Amino acid sequence: MPEMTKQRPGTMRLVDAVKYRLPPAGVVSILHRASGGLMFVLLPFLIWLFDVSVTSEVSFETFRSTFNAGIGFLPAWFMKLVVWALI
Repeated sequence: MPEMTKQRPGTMRLVDAVKYRLPPAGVVSILHRASGGLMFVLLPFLIWLFDVSVTSEVSFETFRSTFNAGIGFLPAWFMKLVVWALI
């Protein structure tokens, strides 16, 4: 009797990975890792915000103007969005 050999799947390509349906726990796991990475990347910005807000009254006004006028080329709505993402 000839032996049946199992056909092993080949390497998974990105096209194949998009077709794969994850269970809800898998989606939550990926989103949790993405949010942790985003918080890690935005940590220097958060430290800068805290430093500016507690140094003096003048620096606190600079902090407040960040959310009204923006910083350099970044508009105020973008700064609000970044802080909202951190929260």
